[in-house]
Amino acid sequence: MAIERKDAFGNIVIETQLNDKTIKIIGFENHGGQTFDVFTPFGTVLFGNGNKFGDTQEGYCQKNVIATYLHGPLLSKNPELSDYIIQYCLDRKYKEHIILEPLDDTFEEKCRQQLLNTFLS
Repeated sequence: MAIERKDAFGNIVIETQLNDKTIKIIGFENHGGQTFDVFTPFGTVLFGNGNKFGDTQEGYCQKNVIATYLHGPLLSKNPELSDYIIQYCLDRKYKEHIILEPLDDTFEEKCRQQLLNTFLS
């Protein structure tokens, strides 16, 4: 007898737009809830579940709000998302575009590529 799952548990990869650039976000999901009627999702599911079990959309994103079922280590796995959030907060606080010296994300990007190859192959 097959058991129907009542939760979404495991790795997930979504594709989203940040600053007009398409990026992949890697996360981990562990939720039993389902979210319906999201008109502005955070991203499109490439691997894993979405807002509803088996859904192709994940999260919610509008203006300065990002809501997601993605767990971490979310920010350390996704330096571009971290940079986006930091930049947004600095720009909002100081009411001007602050330019920070970029950090070397070479190691993080190698780890990300390994995970993306594993999940999306």
